[in-house]
Order: sequence, then C-alpha cells, then structure tokens
Amino acid sequence: KMENWVGILSRGVLTPKIVTNKYGGKRTDIGMLGCGIYFGSHSSTAIQYCTGSSNNNHNNDNRSKFLLVCKVALGKIKDVTKFDTSLESAPDGWNSVHGLRASDGNPG
Repeated sequence: KMENWVGILSRGVLTPKIVTNKYGGKRTDIGMLGCGIYFGSHSSTAIQYCTGSSNNNHNNDNRSKFLLVCKVALGKIKDVTKFDTSLESAPDGWNSVHGLRASDGNPG
C-alpha cells in the first residue's frame, strides 16, 4: 500500500517489535519464523503479500502494487525447516534465519 511506502521512506524498514512498541502499530501476523523482517527469493511469493493502492477501482488485481527489490546481506545463515514463531532474533552464533520450503527437496 502507498501508506506503507511513505512509512518506509520516512522511517526506514523497522522490525515489527519497533513498529508496535514505538509507533503503536498492530501486528496482524507473527510470522512463521517469529518477529522479524522477511525477504524472499521469489517475486511470486512476495506479491501474495501485496495489496493494491487506493483508487476508484475496487478489483485488487487491477490496482497498482509496489514490490521492493533488494540485495540483502544475511551474514552467517541458520537454515531451518520447521516453523518457530517464538524467534525474536537469530540464534546465538548466527546473523539471520533462512526458512527452507519442503517443496525445495527439504523435509518439512
């Protein structure tokens, strides 16, 4: 949504915990790997989380959507194959957590 872009451009990308604690935002989904900022390697996955920007057309498929393409430095990556909604940061010794899909040949 356009209003999300205004927030990102004015305050930067914030973790959900900062948004809720400092700015009074509401978290609607804890996420499969806890509170964090999620990035994906497939645009088809990311587009599922996009909603069209406000205009007179109420058909979400025909509304403008925004997708940010980033190069992300993940550091030392902990690969996981199971959901863990209790995560608040990467485990000790790791910089980030990477959720592997069962459909990528991993047990799930």
